[in-house]
Amino acid sequence: MADTVAIRRRIRSVSSTRQITKAMQLVAASKMRTATDTARATAGYLTQVEQMLAYAASNKDWQRHPLMQPSAAKVTRIVVIGSDRGLAGPYHSRLEGKLREVVAER
Repeated sequence: MADTVAIRRRIRSVSSTRQITKAMQLVAASKMRTATDTARATAGYLTQVEQMLAYAASNKDWQRHPLMQPSAAKVTRIVVIGSDRGLAGPYHSRLEGKLREVVAER
């Protein structure tokens, strides 16, 4: 009798573990889908940034700008691209922190 109770308890335990594992798989698949969609959504942004930089490099007016002129002093120019989307505070904070880090190294 004790063996039957132990076997039933073990079956319930395995069944419960299977349900939990399946739920975890569903959550992981949903998170993966969201991450994949986000990565795909940035492809258009990357294309626009590349076009903007190519335009800036080819445009004669940009080349005459004082910041684009070579100088005798060792000057490092850093282009920082931020976001105008909502809830980007942590992104801007990290961006500013990294910029301060890079400037402090020089």
